[in-house]
Amino acid sequence: LHSITGQYIYGVLGLPVVDHEDTTLESPCTVGLRSRWEIKDATECTHSILGTETNATLVDLLTKSSDTNPFVRDIIFPTRGYSCSVDDTLALDDVELVIGGICYKRVHPDHMSVYDFTYWTLDDTHPGNMVAAMEGEYNPIKKWMDLDNNVFLTYPSFPSGDVPNHSAGRWDTHSTKFPMLGRFGDTVLFVDLPNEIRLDEVAQHFGETSSIGGSGVVVCGSPFEAPNDPSEGYQFDMTTRRNIDLWGLGSQREHLWVMVGLTSVDQLRQRVAWALSQLLVVVPGAVSIADSHTEAFLTYYDIFVRNAFGNYGDVLREISYSPLMAENLSFLQSKSAAYMWETQGKISFADENFAREIMQLFSTGLYLLNLDGTQKLDDYGQPIPVYSNDEIMSFSRVWTGFDYQQARGNVE
Repeated sequence: LHSITGQYIYGVLGLPVVDHEDTTLESPCTVGLRSRWEIKDATECTHSILGTETNATLVDLLTKSSDTNPFVRDIIFPTRGYSCSVDDTLALDDVELVIGGICYKRVHPDHMSVYDFTYWTLDDTHPGNMVAAMEGEYNPIKKWMDLDNNVFLTYPSFPSGDVPNHSAGRWDTHSTKFPMLGRFGDTVLFVDLPNEIRLDEVAQHFGETSSIGGSGVVVCGSPFEAPNDPSEGYQFDMTTRRNIDLWGLGSQREHLWVMVGLTSVDQLRQRVAWALSQLLVVVPGAVSIADSHTEAFLTYYDIFVRNAFGNYGDVLREISYSPLMAENLSFLQSKSAAYMWETQGKISFADENFAREIMQLFSTGLYLLNLDGTQKLDDYGQPIPVYSNDEIMSFSRVWTGFDYQQARGNVE
């Protein structure tokens, strides 16, 4: 994947069960907890001495698990029907269970999980990157792939040399920044890959298809847009894999916008559209296709041109279904708690960013207002909020399951 996409994708090893600060994982007997067990040969392990009840429970859950991964097995402790010996509750860190000819060794719940660490290779993200650059050393995240040709990154829980010990809490804090692909050994659907990896080249390499078919051509990008006339000579590439800086592809939309803004006869409409675009902002730097696509951004701007004298509710609806806004405010590929639990065994909630911003920035604002624009106050003289975090969490569930549609002929 690295050679195809340029992304730094690693499986993670070395995450601690007990770190240098003596922080331990929760007991696998904790109700609702997902614990991970590495599958090894029985000769590599010694069966841990456990209470009869604990031993029977863990053996039963491991052997009855439907997990088919050949390297690790995840189990979730049920809410009923199973229990562990009281004496074992706090003594289940480095547990090894030999069942038949197989050893199951308790490991960190992200052991052998595969992440895209590209973000962590940037100069201003991982603290060690800048230090390494100043000392003339290789990037500490890139080196695993570039120098060692290794698909695994070993987390420095107990490193040698001058690298400081990394705690389990540090991983918990930063791992949310890395898109997860799955576990090493899992079969992952192409559609579930992160955007940066879900490329045509990746699909072709693995014998899949990322498109419905048809070749891309210059076509209308927005409803009611005038058709292109190639004979006029004003054409632009919709996307390219050429050197973007050399060809100036990122400037096409600016050139088109300036041309339309200066020469259009409907100047009032253009000015209203400009004002709306400053309120309902999409930041190019937050969108992965910013440098390589033109039509997508022009289509987004045309929402404001088309609805300049219309209903603001229509504007909100259209920007909400725009993939650019979905990526800009991070509800693209947001997944429900139920989906995350059923597919990955993780307790994770839907992204709340857009659910909050569509109220705070795009519509109601933070506080109730009087007709004259002043804030309504409660009995204590405090502004009355329009919404609470309960509304944000509730509305965030609406913005799940949205994704870029598959590429089709005649569509950028």
